[in-house]
Amino acid sequence: MKLTRAAMLGLVVLALVSAACGEEQPAAQQTTTTAALDTTMAPMDDMDDMDGEGHEHDEDGEATEWVGAMPQLNVRIDDGAAGKVAVLEATGFEFSDPSRTEFEAGVGHTHVYIDGRLLTMSYDPAVPLGELEPGMHHIEVTLAANDHSDYTMNGEIIGASAMVEIEGEVAPADVTIEIDFAGGDVSVDDRRADVPLGSVVDLVVTSDVADELHVHGYDVRVDVAAGSTETLRFTADIPGIFEVEFEESGTPALDLQVS
Repeated sequence: MKLTRAAMLGLVVLALVSAACGEEQPAAQQTTTTAALDTTMAPMDDMDDMDGEGHEHDEDGEATEWVGAMPQLNVRIDDGAAGKVAVLEATGFEFSDPSRTEFEAGVGHTHVYIDGRLLTMSYDPAVPLGELEPGMHHIEVTLAANDHSDYTMNGEIIGASAMVEIEGEVAPADVTIEIDFAGGDVSVDDRRADVPLGSVVDLVVTSDVADELHVHGYDVRVDVAAGSTETLRFTADIPGIFEVEFEESGTPALDLQVS
């Protein structure tokens, strides 16, 4: 059973940036953060295809406990020539390069996530986020060592996060599934939902307790505060049957059959 991100991100102050695609914006609001994030927040197997580096990342989530004072981290969202750019400002952490594969304390690279899905690993503080659809997006940056283990403190991954809003009309989802979690029981129309391959899916979840909804296989997730409603949107581009689960309680919500 894993802790939810909502519980783990008590030290995170989210930077909310309202931005329109292609429009000139003022400098982004900055927030200095030191965060401890879920050690299983994203798929490590995607790393094999990134940046041509050929480094393997272990799905088992090997971790290295940080020694000394927690690094001070700040995620800033800037306007770049081709869209938004996430910039990590770090004190107490040194960026490495791909040729340095032996462990060095306090040295390494980052893993960057958009809306809970792994975007890339980076040896540079600035990471282009690519084309973002209209709406709110959660950007997370976590620290990893040269040997690709995750830096942790007290067993939780060290990182920071920010929010960015892209203006424009938000297209409706192809499939919307409402999930209600109350009193330890899940209420949903169908425990196995058929989802057409390639469709945009909205999981609209309401919970009476703080938890995290996780779509296994896709490794997308969303934190839900007690008494709140959140929407997890993703594109169903992988065929198969995938479990959706409330991670904190270990309660299955439903299965998605994507075909």
